[in-house]
Amino acid sequence: MDLRKVWEQRAPQWRNWARTLGHDAYWAYAGSFFATIVPSDPGYVLEIGCGEGRVAQEAAALDDFSTYLVTDAMALPFTDESFDTVVSYNSLMDLNDMKEGVLQAARVLKPAGRFCICIIR
Repeated sequence: MDLRKVWEQRAPQWRNWARTLGHDAYWAYAGSFFATIVPSDPGYVLEIGCGEGRVAQEAAALDDFSTYLVTDAMALPFTDESFDTVVSYNSLMDLNDMKEGVLQAARVLKPAGRFCICIIR
């Protein structure tokens, strides 16, 4: 069974379910995440582990252009120090190797950049 094909077929249903207002804790604390953790002027942003894209929607509201691609969080295809802000919202704990995911984020983050994370334990 090709799990990617299955996911792609079911993605619209998942997106609709996940974005249903109030169905999970996202709606309770996303506002404070964006108000206090993500900078008000985030610059060039990378989101690692976007899931169905709730956070990407919030980030896209801050700019007039966005590019989306599917890639491996363990081997980000970006040059060092490419991003002003890296966001990982409830996704690091799902990586096969959280440490490598954090190292990849640090590699692509500019020295004065901001790494904004939220995880469930």
